[in-house]
Amino acid sequence: MRVTGTGPAKRESGGENRGADSRSRRNARVIEMGLGGPSEDSDTRGRILLAAAALFGERGYASTSLRAIAGSVGMTPPALYWYFPSKQAILHALLRRMFIDFLGAIEADVVGPEPEDKLRQLVRAHVRRGVDQPRIGPYEAIFGARQLAQFLSEEEQAKLVAAQRSHLDLLRGTLREGMARGCFRQLDVTATAFAILSMCDYVTTWWKPTGPIGADELATQYEELAVRMVRRGMG
Repeated sequence: MRVTGTGPAKRESGGENRGADSRSRRNARVIEMGLGGPSEDSDTRGRILLAAAALFGERGYASTSLRAIAGSVGMTPPALYWYFPSKQAILHALLRRMFIDFLGAIEADVVGPEPEDKLRQLVRAHVRRGVDQPRIGPYEAIFGARQLAQFLSEEEQAKLVAAQRSHLDLLRGTLREGMARGCFRQLDVTATAFAILSMCDYVTTWWKPTGPIGADELATQYEELAVRMVRRGMG
């Protein structure tokens, strides 16, 4: 996947050597033509993304080399180029998985019909998908997705922002609908939406599959917490 944009991404210190750049361009063309690589082995791509996430968290994006990423999954750099044409392509795929794919899957689970149903569905999907997906790695807390995103093109950064905005707007729209229909009390919609999303986002910082609360029970508890925040007569 090639990252392009209307504005320059932040440059990292150092850089790949010319041979790597040449291989990157060559393999990018192979990928774009659909002749192999990523479409054939999503498991390997996933392992590369998880390894890159951990290294970005430990060292920072600029200080992480493709050689280090390849070595952490038992590959040579030329083998890694078969799956990703550049380090920026790895970063783009990682952040796309974190934001665009993740949030899009949640939104697909919100089918209604009533505002409370939609709120429950959104919260349950956010919690369940958050704890079910493979942990991206420690960089979310240590390095931060916002810091990583600065290395993308302006166009790709805008896509991430748009995905987050769409998710926020879905929740705010659900809250407004519930208020208009009299099932939710009068709320500061934006503050409430951010409170609910923050609650869902941070569950992965403490929940463990080996703990006393199962994923389904956890999602049910979070549904109830969200509904109690907004239901008429509860506050």
